[in-house]
Amino acid sequence: MVKKNVSYWKAQIMSFVSSFKSLGYKRFWSAAFFDFMAFISIVIVLNLFFILINYTSADLLVGLSQINSLQVAGDSQGMSQKIIELTPLMNRVLWHFLIALLVAFLLVMFLLSWFYGKSWSVFLQKKPGPKHLINLFLLNTVWFIFFTVLLALTMAAFKPMVAAVVSLIILVLIFYLDPVMRALFDDKKTVWNNINSTFRVGKFIHWFIPFIILALILFIILMLILSLILRIHEVLFFVMSIIIMILFVGWLRSYASMLTKEVQARYKIK
Repeated sequence: MVKKNVSYWKAQIMSFVSSFKSLGYKRFWSAAFFDFMAFISIVIVLNLFFILINYTSADLLVGLSQINSLQVAGDSQGMSQKIIELTPLMNRVLWHFLIALLVAFLLVMFLLSWFYGKSWSVFLQKKPGPKHLINLFLLNTVWFIFFTVLLALTMAAFKPMVAAVVSLIILVLIFYLDPVMRALFDDKKTVWNNINSTFRVGKFIHWFIPFIILALILFIILMLILSLILRIHEVLFFVMSIIIMILFVGWLRSYASMLTKEVQARYKIK
């Protein structure tokens, strides 16, 4: 941890340099393995969700295609009759979609809490308690719903241009508050206390501005590298995309956790 009596810029430089040094730690790569497992498992769940939706809505899509053909043919009576016939099927598909969406969401939150939570515990060398998984699952669920609702309200309440700016600000907040929340997570605390701790540290945003800027610059550089790889070979691009994503996430975790510890030490936040 950076000493709390050093200057702001010295602490920033030390945190930045140390974040790259962490790539030499065994715990960095152990955490990266669980990041990879989180990514793979979530991709599998999402693919199963879309396969299920496509399967359950196949008959409905055929019916909608028939309605479109009747509309083009100008057969309004036949079209109305077909809509009436399809109504029960539409309701059934809608319910299947909502149930599948809920199950997929809960599974993703569980897998995120299990694998991604494990990666943070391993990197920070924390020993999870008996309530670690359930408390992190609840925190992830509340955290996701809160920001999703906030973004939805923003899009509904403001004009498109203003909504885009406000949404961008919210996304920036999520970008640095999420790793802060995970670095501070304590399975002995309630969901509210964990969120409260996150915002108590996160309000010192000036400590995280260099983190946001440098992460954005590095992300752009990595995207440019991947775009060059894509021109060479598609399979190589796919493999390198996963590797770079895992390394980038691990670096973000290291950098953010160091800054979080520094803010905690300076402002005596528990």
